[in-house]
Amino acid sequence: MAKLGFDGQVAVVTGAGRGVGRAFALLLADRGARVVVNDLASSQTGDAAHFSPADDVVKEITDSGGTAVASYGDVTTVDGAASIVNTAIDNYGRIDILINNAGICDWTPFADIDYDHFRRMAEVHYHGPWLVTQAAWPHMVKQEYGRLLFITSGAGLAGQPDLSHYGSAKWASAGLARMLSFEGGAADIKSNALSVLAYTRLLVEGFFGSDAAEDPESVMSDEAWWARNFSADKLAPVAAWLVHKNCNLNGEILETAAGNTFRHVLSTTEGFTKLDLTLEDVDNHIGEIVDDSRTHVWSNVAECLQWRLQKLVDAGMEAKSSNGQ
Repeated sequence: MAKLGFDGQVAVVTGAGRGVGRAFALLLADRGARVVVNDLASSQTGDAAHFSPADDVVKEITDSGGTAVASYGDVTTVDGAASIVNTAIDNYGRIDILINNAGICDWTPFADIDYDHFRRMAEVHYHGPWLVTQAAWPHMVKQEYGRLLFITSGAGLAGQPDLSHYGSAKWASAGLARMLSFEGGAADIKSNALSVLAYTRLLVEGFFGSDAAEDPESVMSDEAWWARNFSADKLAPVAAWLVHKNCNLNGEILETAAGNTFRHVLSTTEGFTKLDLTLEDVDNHIGEIVDDSRTHVWSNVAECLQWRLQKLVDAGMEAKSSNGQ
C-alpha cells in the first residue's frame, strides 16, 4: 500500500493550538504539508486570548523536521479570516487545504442562553468557517484545486441536551460544506464535513463535569478510559484523507471517533402520497410518513425532486409537458 503524502501542498488548520486541530496539523506536517497553525488561543468560552498554543504546535512541527508557521487571526472577523489565508499565501504562495476546526463550547440549557451567548457560538462555528473559506476560495479557484473540511459534531447532527447553541451552529457549518460542494465546478475543489468526538478539554469540561459522570453505570464515569481510547490523534487519519488529493467525496458528512468511522446520509422515507391531502389524512397516515423501513438516499435536491414528481404523477397529477406548459 502506497503511503499517502502532502508534499508541496499548503494546509491551513484553524483552532490548531490544542486538541483536535493540533492532531490534524501534526499529521499533515508529518506527511509533508506546509502548515499554517491558526489559533487565537482563547479560553474554552472564547475569552482571555493569548498566542502560545499556536507557537507551541509550530515548534513541535519544526523540531520534527516539518514546516509550519503560526497565525493568530480571529476567524470571526473579515480581517482576521483574511489574515489567516494571507499567512499561507505570503509564506508559501498558495493554499491547497483548509480545515475549519476552530471552536468553543459550553453546556447551557436553552432557556438560559441569551442572544449574545448564542451569537458568539454562531460567529465561531458558522460565521468563522464562512469567512475563512470565502477568503481562501479565490486562491483555490485560480489554482484549480482545493480541499475544504468543516469540522462538525454529533451534538449537532444527532442532538444533545444543553447544546442547542453549539449544535445548531455545527449543523450550519455542515450545511455550508454541502452547499459549497456544488460550486467547485471544474476547479477540483471538494468540500466535506467531519463529525468528531474526542477526549479534549471541551469534553472534559462538559461531560465529565456533569451528573452523568458521577453515575457508576454511566458511559462517562471512567475518564481514564476515554482518555486512552478517544484521543484526538485517532481522528486525524480521517480528516487527512478528506483533504487529500485521493479524496473522491464531495458534499458528504463522515463521522469518526476512537477508530470507528461512518457516513451520515441525506435520506427520505417512502412516505404517503395523496393529491387532495387533508389534515385527517396526515393524522391517519403519520405511521407511513415516518416509517424508515424503506428509505431513499439522495445526492442532491434535484434527485429528490424528480422522485417526488414521479410519485405525484403516479398518484394522478398531470405530467409536465415537454414544452413546459
